[in-house]
Amino acid sequence: STLIDVLTGMTEATSGQMFINNAPVKVHAMHEMAQYDIYRTFQNPRIYDELSAPENMIIGKFISQRLSLLQKLLIPKSVDVHDLKDLCDVANRFAIHNILDTPSCDFSPGQRKIIELSRISMAMPRILFIDEPTSGCSPEEKEKIRSMLLKLRAEGTGLFIVDHDKNFVNEIADYIYYICSAKIERGHNKT
Repeated sequence: STLIDVLTGMTEATSGQMFINNAPVKVHAMHEMAQYDIYRTFQNPRIYDELSAPENMIIGKFISQRLSLLQKLLIPKSVDVHDLKDLCDVANRFAIHNILDTPSCDFSPGQRKIIELSRISMAMPRILFIDEPTSGCSPEEKEKIRSMLLKLRAEGTGLFIVDHDKNFVNEIADYIYYICSAKIERGHNKT
């Protein structure tokens, strides 16, 4: 989790540099990652309980803009037909219609993660950092998240997953790395 925080600008790095396609990336705040089409999810999803599931998802279309909480809450009131089409496309792609009518405040921990992942996918990320995607999830929710991540990966999104569930990560990742004694070590390569 700390590594994701550093790579996404939530925590300032004391040394080192990040490169994307051999170009240095300087990030001092999380919102700056959007200019590179890089986003993240959180171990504890950041869902707005006062918004519906579709309203929470539509915010993903605007996530690259630095907006106040009030502005984010007003976004669902100002969407156009293209935004709604994109929302329907995401709901269809991930087969999440069964939870769209559930009030956000009633979501289980896994449903919150599913909606957060759906919201991020609305931004069409090139790279997605995912922190503990299945912690607190039921087996069904875990399977749904696995399916969503595999679809994102198949569509070309690079996934950087931090998780303690090695079996889950092995099902998704091509390359596995471990952090051991403050050093990054390469594990196995599935291909």
